[in-house]
Amino acid sequence: MAPLLAPLFLLLLLLSATSSSSSGSSCSPSDRAALLSVRSSLVDPYLSLFSSWNSSNPDCCRSWYGVACDPSTGRVVDLSLRGESTDPILTRFGRSSGGLMSGSLSPSLCALSSLTSLVIADWKQISGPIPSCLPSSLRSLRHLDLVGNRLTGPIPPDVGAMSSLRVLNLADNLLTGPIPSSLSARLLDLRHLDLSNNRLTGPLPWDLGSLRMLSRALLSRNQLSGPLPPSLSDLNRLADLDLSSNQLSGAIPAAYGSMPVLSTLNLDCNRLSGPIPATLLASRGIGILNLSRNALEGAVPDVFGQRSYFMVLDLSHNSLSGRLPATLRSAAYIGHLDLSHNRLCGPIPAGSPFDHLEAASFADNDCLCGAPLPKPCRAAGEQQLG
Repeated sequence: MAPLLAPLFLLLLLLSATSSSSSGSSCSPSDRAALLSVRSSLVDPYLSLFSSWNSSNPDCCRSWYGVACDPSTGRVVDLSLRGESTDPILTRFGRSSGGLMSGSLSPSLCALSSLTSLVIADWKQISGPIPSCLPSSLRSLRHLDLVGNRLTGPIPPDVGAMSSLRVLNLADNLLTGPIPSSLSARLLDLRHLDLSNNRLTGPLPWDLGSLRMLSRALLSRNQLSGPLPPSLSDLNRLADLDLSSNQLSGAIPAAYGSMPVLSTLNLDCNRLSGPIPATLLASRGIGILNLSRNALEGAVPDVFGQRSYFMVLDLSHNSLSGRLPATLRSAAYIGHLDLSHNRLCGPIPAGSPFDHLEAASFADNDCLCGAPLPKPCRAAGEQQLG
């Protein structure tokens, strides 16, 4: 009998372990209560996203839409409710291009203290403030994405308390006030920062360069003012910097052109002044450079070479003067070039990249001449260069 009892005993142990594992992964009662409170603050008139969040399905770790748990603790670690996605629950109602949910963010989110990812994004009508308790309560959060709502009020001043954050996306809301100093002082693991298209005011934190892991910094379309922090040039991993459509002033730090992996730099639609740093145009990494609609002056630095590769180079709507740089003809590639609305003068050189550009690229300058402009170079010394 002993040989028969051994397999039976092992089977009983396996069933016991399975039962124990199943019960161990059931939803934490406190997390379940917090989720139900979150649901009560949101209004979903079209999609019935929360139909699975009900008393007949009490285990929030099992098939509650958008909820994921740690199987060993039963604590909620991921809450993801995104209004623009290809999720079947959205496409079924023909709303894959954007859901519509209203209401507000419940402070009960702060009770989900094991969250590592919180996404409530692209719902267009969720309004009210970001709960002030989030930073002090969600210390394990790595991903916070609240983009595309109508959130108001300030970014919580102690946002830096979420020191594990790698992604902070609060773009496309109605947030006001300054960028908290704790953000640059304590979010030292941050990779992706997007605060664009809000109503943020005040200066850029002077120590933004302390965020050494940052690869994208998107702060466009706000009301930020003051100078560009020189410390940004310390960000050796930064590939994409967008500070456009603000009220930033002063000179562009020359060190920005020496950043090792920077490929996109958008500083357009500000109040920047002074000359264009030669380092920006001599950079071998920057492929998209937009400095348009500022108050930049002086000559366009004549520093292009065989490794110059610009998909976009927009210097329009400034006060640039002098002649077009002759070395532009030696650039490996210039895709879109816009030098319009400046004070440039002299002949437009023949050959690449000028031969594929339209007149609009050179319009409204003081005395540029030659193709593609309708004005020929006639005066002595103004013959078009061949």
